[in-house]
Amino acid sequence: MAALEGFQDVTTDLLISSPQVVLNIDRESGTCIGCYSGIKIENALYDAYGQRQVSTIYAAVNQYWVIMETDA
Repeated sequence: MAALEGFQDVTTDLLISSPQVVLNIDRESGTCIGCYSGIKIENALYDAYGQRQVSTIYAAVNQYWVIMETDA
């Protein structure tokens, strides 16, 4: 808006801290590598980038969730 004519002193407090990606699945290529459904591809992406809880560690007074993540 600051670049448009008619506006001046435009400011914002919007901070996008979690970027988003739109993904189009190429099902034909997925079939070639053994992913026959979009659900398998979705689960693989969630495993890598989501908050998948894979286990729970139980201590004497607390419990801890084990979360799967990928290398940076």
